[in-house]
Amino acid sequence: MNTEREGANSGQEQQAQRMVSLSNSRHPAVDIGTNVVFRVPGLDRGRLAPRNVLAVVIDVNSSGLYLLGTKEGLLERLYSRNEFTAADNFIEAHDVPSSSLSLRSASMITS
Repeated sequence: MNTEREGANSGQEQQAQRMVSLSNSRHPAVDIGTNVVFRVPGLDRGRLAPRNVLAVVIDVNSSGLYLLGTKEGLLERLYSRNEFTAADNFIEAHDVPSSSLSLRSASMITS
């Protein structure tokens, strides 16, 4: 019974490694200062608010989560790489004020 459990555990670890490598190949790392576009969930936006928000990567922490900033301020939470796509350069990192901003507020202000 214990050998079956160990085999199942090692199989799950191998599957997790395959999933991570596949995700990393589909979504390569983004450098600081790169402009990105991320989708605003329907709960966080109004009827006339845009579906996407343009931001710039401000910082990347050790676990691979990104701190994003808009022209109005820094977004409150950290985002994983699969939540946004790279975009053309519209915002510079030094244009982002240090004030904190929720995703809902950023979506409302950009509209």
